[in-house]
Amino acid sequence: MLASWRWLRRKHLAVAVALAASLTVPIGSTMFPANQVRASELTELEAPVIEPAPQARRMKAPNGMAMAEAWWERPISSPLNLAEQPVPITVESVVLAALQNSAQVRVYRDIPLIRETTIMEADATFDWTSFIDTRWRDISEPVGSILTTNRSRFKDHDITASGGIRRQNTFGGEVEIAQQFRHQDTNSQFFIPSNQGSSRLTLSYTQPLLRGAGRTYNTSITVLAQLDASIGWDEYSLRLQDHLVDVVSAYWDLYVARGSLLQKRRLLEGAQKIRRMLDDRKDYDATHPQITRAEALVRRVELEVIRAENQVWNLEDELRKRVNDPSLGVPGDTTSPELVTNEGPARYALPVNMMESISTAMQHRPEMSQSIKRVKKAGVSLNVAKNELLPILNAVLQTYASGLRGESDIPGAWTDQFSVREPSYSIGLQYEQPIGNRQAKARYQRRCIELRQSQSDLETTIALLQADVARAVREVDVAFRGVHAGHKAMSSARDQVNSLFQQWQTGGGDGNVKSLLLDNLLDAQERLTFAEFEYLSAQARYSLALIEYKRALGLLLENQTTSDFAGDLTEVIHSPSPQIDYRPTPLDVTPVPTDVSPPSPQIQQLPPPPTPVDVSGNYSETSRGSAFQRNHSWKRK
Repeated sequence: MLASWRWLRRKHLAVAVALAASLTVPIGSTMFPANQVRASELTELEAPVIEPAPQARRMKAPNGMAMAEAWWERPISSPLNLAEQPVPITVESVVLAALQNSAQVRVYRDIPLIRETTIMEADATFDWTSFIDTRWRDISEPVGSILTTNRSRFKDHDITASGGIRRQNTFGGEVEIAQQFRHQDTNSQFFIPSNQGSSRLTLSYTQPLLRGAGRTYNTSITVLAQLDASIGWDEYSLRLQDHLVDVVSAYWDLYVARGSLLQKRRLLEGAQKIRRMLDDRKDYDATHPQITRAEALVRRVELEVIRAENQVWNLEDELRKRVNDPSLGVPGDTTSPELVTNEGPARYALPVNMMESISTAMQHRPEMSQSIKRVKKAGVSLNVAKNELLPILNAVLQTYASGLRGESDIPGAWTDQFSVREPSYSIGLQYEQPIGNRQAKARYQRRCIELRQSQSDLETTIALLQADVARAVREVDVAFRGVHAGHKAMSSARDQVNSLFQQWQTGGGDGNVKSLLLDNLLDAQERLTFAEFEYLSAQARYSLALIEYKRALGLLLENQTTSDFAGDLTEVIHSPSPQIDYRPTPLDVTPVPTDVSPPSPQIQQLPPPPTPVDVSGNYSETSRGSAFQRNHSWKRK
């Protein structure tokens, strides 16, 4: 039964192994799809007008208008010449690498394994125990009575050895079987025969009748250890999901940083193109202020490109730190390969329903499982405290057979204990009760309060999970709408750049008008780059929101790959924003009335203890906060 339970608790590890076996893109591979182009192979722009790449396919937007694939989506999956050796990565590959190599994952995995050892430790209370007791006594005392001996001192040489086995059963009783051998020689005149050898075989059994009686009381320590180990597996699941979300978040951070670097490089190319055009026309209509204005923009964007490259390197190290895969390089090592994000953002709408999501989370979230198990632990402890209110009343049974011979004939005495005369026996009762019994009453009162506290914690966990799921559902909706809004803003900014470029290139007028048009064009280019970054960030936020939604439901470790949320670069955003029902699911968490009746008038003044909720399955003290509260600017938009 214990092996089956462990197998069930480790099923998500088996899922990880299966995912590793089915991985189609090795992390250490340097192969890239044939339809991708390297950044170095991009042709120089004919003009600072941002147009879709020629090979990009036209896609249909939800409003029915044609929407082109973003120009950076293909080159972002190609090396950016930031290192000599590129290594392609995907969301699935970094997650699998983290499961296999992350030292932090190993730390989390040891939490339940450590707690599982307490189960055997608790169950070992009912193991057989062997014992041996030996004693040598050599007495030499002055004689005070001639009845003892007619000599000046009384001498007694006595050696005793006993051994046997004992065991406590699950009903509280203790059985002991012991065999004793003894040799004694004394100068007492009443000691007959001399040099006595004796043996005694004893069988004793002590059974509690009140306090400490019953299987429920005596197996409670094992049950508490099992619940604590099960809570450890829930804690492992919770921390593992948080770590995997951090890994995925680091991937999308890197994806956004690489896209931002491409956008700034493109802005730099456009600014440099305008400066060259102004240099070619400085003998005609280009003025010195116009040239210096373009030169200032070029220098400022060059610095931004350097900073963007440094940001990519920093985020690569952040991802390496979380994954710990040697094939990805070592943080801070200048010879580490370039991490090429081969997987783009999600491009479809995930239909979500508030009530169904909350219902699923209540069944699968580790925090819910932990709270329920804590209620069960408090209930078990309460039953133990209730039993300890009773007085001690033990039934004691003992029987023994003995043999005695002279001339140090211990083997003969051992034979006689089975063949000569009948065995002896004794029966009795032991009673003990502290006057006032204040210690047991205080313990019982504490357990009542702890159970009430654990049930309140369960209700709090339910409320926090509902809020967490509701937040995740809304984030999916808002992030999906943000993708559409970002695309529209980017398209409008691109149209403005095209219009201003045409006016500046072909328009007439004096130098002041041309300078004003140039300023507007350069400002519009920067606004376009910012709009492109906002659209890129919105795409990444939506992909991360889907992962967060899966975590909020507690399904991140289910038998699915993370690529289920990554989407396909060849697909389009073809469906409108999902219609979400924000009404929460009504949940009945009313505690079941207790059937525990206090056994004394003093305890009757206490509030009635609640009964632990009997819920099976996977069972934190509080719900994990929303993972959207991260310190990344593109995620806070």
